[in-house]
Amino acid sequence: AEENKISLCYHPGLLETAISTANNDPVEEAREYSAIILMNLAYAEEVKEHMVNQDHLLDTLLHLLYDVSPFTRRYASAALFTLACVYANTSLIASHCSGGILEALRRVLLNDPVDEARINAAEALFNLARNNAQGTVEI
Repeated sequence: AEENKISLCYHPGLLETAISTANNDPVEEAREYSAIILMNLAYAEEVKEHMVNQDHLLDTLLHLLYDVSPFTRRYASAALFTLACVYANTSLIASHCSGGILEALRRVLLNDPVDEARINAAEALFNLARNNAQGTVEI
């Protein structure tokens, strides 16, 4: 299963399509399923750095953290939690949109009615702080 995630992540157009759907589809379930795709791919250790450097991925996850669907917020926070496990990603995530992801994770942690979304947000913030990259500390 892990090797399938790697193949899918590098498949031409797959990430771009999931990102586009997550940002542009008016149907709540389509955004939710896109968030599931992004989360599942992010769990593959070998693609975490590739994903964070993918055009618009961090913008998309930030956007999804504000989605009306609690499930979508849960999956987006889980994707960020696992992407933040990699030291090289922490500065990019923390500094993205001048700390916008940090603020969105803080908001989910404090206000989201879904326990798992709050737990994921807390774990993402913990991973960002734990890795303590210079860029993360400067924020």
